[in-house]
Amino acid sequence: MRMMIIIALLVPGSIFAQKFLVVEDDSRINERIANRIMTLGYSVVKEGDKADFVAQMIYEKRKGYMSLKTGWKNKDNKYNKVGYVAFLNMKGDTLSATEEQGGYARYYNTYTALSELTNKILQSDFNTALKDALKSYTPKKETHQNTSKADEIAKLKKLLDEGALTKEEFEAEKKKLLEK
Repeated sequence: MRMMIIIALLVPGSIFAQKFLVVEDDSRINERIANRIMTLGYSVVKEGDKADFVAQMIYEKRKGYMSLKTGWKNKDNKYNKVGYVAFLNMKGDTLSATEEQGGYARYYNTYTALSELTNKILQSDFNTALKDALKSYTPKKETHQNTSKADEIAKLKKLLDEGALTKEEFEAEKKKLLEK
């Protein structure tokens, strides 16, 4: 039995979905950005050679002074940290970026400024910027439009044997193929 498949490389959430490497020194912020990307149906990897894109938090600390009673003081600048998330290809070219946002530090904890900055970025135009970056995506492998279920399962088995898929991912994708 022959079947037509839609190009799976462009379907978020499939085993062929685009992979992101999230770059941020603070592991808590890194995890929040990675979680948002996965919520949108894309994969996050820890090795750069397996990634299709890089999501990088770019921010700067603004000058100010701290008082334990009143928190951070900063008369010249509205925010203690300002920044955005940039989406880059693996060559390092910026494909898209979110709008710049700002965060306030409170009391002695400067992490709150970065956390507030991250919240604003994730709530504003993060999804749009990510999708804009994906417009430049070109698949690494060619796809075949006419393949049988057996051929597709054989490809999945090969990925499983190579360690590219877990047993659970293999079973889930196989089930999807057989239900079609």
